[in-house]
Amino acid sequence: MGGGARSVRRAGARLHLDGFVLAVPPLPVRSAVERHRRLLDVDGIDYVHGQQDSLEAAVREAAARYMGTEPDLIALTDSTTMGLGVVYGAARLKAGDELLASAHEFYATHEAMRFAAARTGAIVRTVRLYDDPAAARADALVERLVAAIEPRTRMIVVTWVHSSSGVRYPVRALAERLAPINAERAPEDRVLLVVDGVHGFGVEETAVSELGCDVFVSGCHKWLYGPRGTGVV
Repeated sequence: MGGGARSVRRAGARLHLDGFVLAVPPLPVRSAVERHRRLLDVDGIDYVHGQQDSLEAAVREAAARYMGTEPDLIALTDSTTMGLGVVYGAARLKAGDELLASAHEFYATHEAMRFAAARTGAIVRTVRLYDDPAAARADALVERLVAAIEPRTRMIVVTWVHSSSGVRYPVRALAERLAPINAERAPEDRVLLVVDGVHGFGVEETAVSELGCDVFVSGCHKWLYGPRGTGVV
């Protein structure tokens, strides 16, 4: 779907199906983008210096309300890819620590983990969650990752909704299984749960705060219909 049909014509109208990649922003979003662009053209330096802090604070507050968290815990990025890079680039890892992911994660996730491993000497390990997406079951999806956890595992990444198959990962169930494992570990040895949430953000009714993850990463220009080039961690 990502590289396939993006719109269809029906009775003279065009129906956009681009939510998968870049959604068509609704009118209030387009109007806001145009307003900011115009003000940047009129007096860019003064506008940025006079508005940037207050505008970013307002965005973080709105994001926090939507996600069920605190504004100070929100970082603004330009995409899911950038967010994943920030998270793994800042991870406090040491040689021998393990990053665990499924084989079904998006390219940007695997690359962010690879660069983190190259920088720190950590190890990347992947497991396959399913062979047939239509036959995937929630308990099995959780069990595959839990069974793969080792004493050296420090971070697990899961995708909330897989773009390649539509499989929705039971993030909360995994978080609940991780809780007793982490309870037996020192704080520096805990397994952090990182979620690539871009294809659930704005679609799923579950609030981000209810997922139980440690870090949530998403772009806002897909199913949330936000401005292109926006994202949150």
